[in-house]
Amino acid sequence: MRDWSIIIPTRNEEAHIGLCLTSIRDLEWEQEAVEVIVVDNGSVDRTLAIANSYSQLLNIRVISMPQGRVGGLRNAGARLASGKFLAFLDADCVVEPLWLQHADGVLRKRPFAITGSNYVLPLTAGWPARIWHARFQSGRTGEVSYLPGGNLLISRPLFWELGGFDPCLSSNEDSQFCTRARAAGIPVIAFPELAVTHLGAEKSLAHFVRRQIWHGSNVVNRAGLKGNARAIALATYTLFCFLFICASALILQPAFTFAGLLAIIFPAVSLAFFGCPRTFCFENMPRLIFLLVTYGMVRASVLPVALFRAVRSTSMAAISGMED
Repeated sequence: MRDWSIIIPTRNEEAHIGLCLTSIRDLEWEQEAVEVIVVDNGSVDRTLAIANSYSQLLNIRVISMPQGRVGGLRNAGARLASGKFLAFLDADCVVEPLWLQHADGVLRKRPFAITGSNYVLPLTAGWPARIWHARFQSGRTGEVSYLPGGNLLISRPLFWELGGFDPCLSSNEDSQFCTRARAAGIPVIAFPELAVTHLGAEKSLAHFVRRQIWHGSNVVNRAGLKGNARAIALATYTLFCFLFICASALILQPAFTFAGLLAIIFPAVSLAFFGCPRTFCFENMPRLIFLLVTYGMVRASVLPVALFRAVRSTSMAAISGMED
């Protein structure tokens, strides 16, 4: 049995996969004790060719799963894993040389825990990523509500004891998994020394919007509302405010329309200031408020899609259970 299995889902990641695998090759850990499992989701670029070119440098296995979703891709890699511990890493992330040493020390002391860290941003990150990270992600250590699936480490037996990731989810599989784990009494612990650099961090406002559409479309899932309660509440509130504004405009009531606009902005202002880290630059507050309003509007726009997907997923699971 190897010490570690590193599982990497990919799809059209030719710009990043080589950097990711090179960082794994440079780990200060015996390479024979580490295996890398790349699960490709139907890439049409050079991702597979680049991954396969590392066959002489790493104990790497590349498999194809073109019809899967990210939760299913991660699970497929875990099924093939032989390591005592699983390290879930995204293809657009690079690790530090001591990454596995730190993780191994944590999980051998606390085998019934989930560990990892939030991402570190690269120099290429745009202002939306930098401001969002500074407000909501920087400095999160100790027990946290969830860890990103692109940097989540866990013992293999515990992963399967918790049921793995939800294979129906295209995003939010990490939040849902950690919510279920915490409900079962499993601590989710962030350590800054386990941080990885997220090369795919948002480079523009348009990139930020696309990412929120992706995340928001799976925000409601079979783990219930607990893990994403605040995100769902904000999306629901914003959606009702937007409908109120539209109705006010239709009946030519500018005062109501103005009140609706203030109502949409109010949560953004509150979130920007309440609990803001002391290290956050006050000069960035206007852009943070603008980002939060954008976040609420985008999440509100895809909330009906998220609800539809949740109902469909629950129905499919019920039908599958009846057939079993």
